[in-house]
Amino acid sequence: MFYVLDVHKDEIVYLEEPCFSVPQKQGRRGACPTKIKADKPAFRIDDYCKSLGKDQWEKVKIRKTAKGLKYVYIHTAAVWHWNGIEERAQARTLVVTRTLEKNPKMKYSLSNGGLTAHSKEEYAYFQCNRYWVERCFDDAKNELGLSGYQVRKWLAWHHHQSLVMMACLYMLNVRIAQKTE
Repeated sequence: MFYVLDVHKDEIVYLEEPCFSVPQKQGRRGACPTKIKADKPAFRIDDYCKSLGKDQWEKVKIRKTAKGLKYVYIHTAAVWHWNGIEERAQARTLVVTRTLEKNPKMKYSLSNGGLTAHSKEEYAYFQCNRYWVERCFDDAKNELGLSGYQVRKWLAWHHHQSLVMMACLYMLNVRIAQKTE
């Protein structure tokens, strides 16, 4: 299954595939090492992005918005991510987008898709898809009262949420049917 997951800027990645092992004891004194260490240096994602030059970012169009087309700068790179539990680091594609504003907003994601499996435009679109999920919940709250429940039991809460979701589905069907108007 293909995914693009948002990560925090302090996530640690490796630019080369690391090998993990417990290092040899140095000298005669002290305890024996027990923690697994990598043979390659690790980088925080935000530090890696600060080291990128302007020529390593590409401007791409994502979608139409109410204010026109939305453009972002994007950088993709093959990285390895280790969660500290598995034996080996997993190959991932790092997807970083930066807005065009004066104070740009950065968004970091990791994908299990290969670097050449999708274009940069597709990766930017996949990363931006979360907007539509947030938009649906915002519409449900503002237009249909998703957050306006006054119940005391879980069963009543589930009934309220189910009715609101069914109303969202009905509104979506009406919007699709009336798209031309």
